[in-house]
Amino acid sequence: MIIKLIIIIIHIHRALDSLVCKNHEQLIWSHASTDIDKAKLLAAASPHSGDWLAAPPITSVGLRLSDEQLRISVTHKLGFKACEPHTCGCGEVVDARGLPWTGLPEKCSKDSNAIHISMTSSRVP
Repeated sequence: MIIKLIIIIIHIHRALDSLVCKNHEQLIWSHASTDIDKAKLLAAASPHSGDWLAAPPITSVGLRLSDEQLRISVTHKLGFKACEPHTCGCGEVVDARGLPWTGLPEKCSKDSNAIHISMTSSRVP
């Protein structure tokens, strides 16, 4: 009798949890105002989108990032600000996402070089 009651409670919990999750998903989508926000949500919801987190940091094949490069890569993937808008040492205007990062690394500041390496490693076009 107790086992049946536990099974019923589990099913009720799953149903309620599903409703809450769907409500949160709709709320998140309602705040996605730009195409970039929508694209990031679609990318995050795609299968295997987090597989890169399980990649071993192997230096010889280019899979190891410095702490700063990892911070910038993760902030870009999540859509957060990577830096304050500024003018790079090479003369490029850089927005809060760290874009554009087209300047040559030897002409750029240390931070811009880290953004350049992070974006290239993340395969950002």
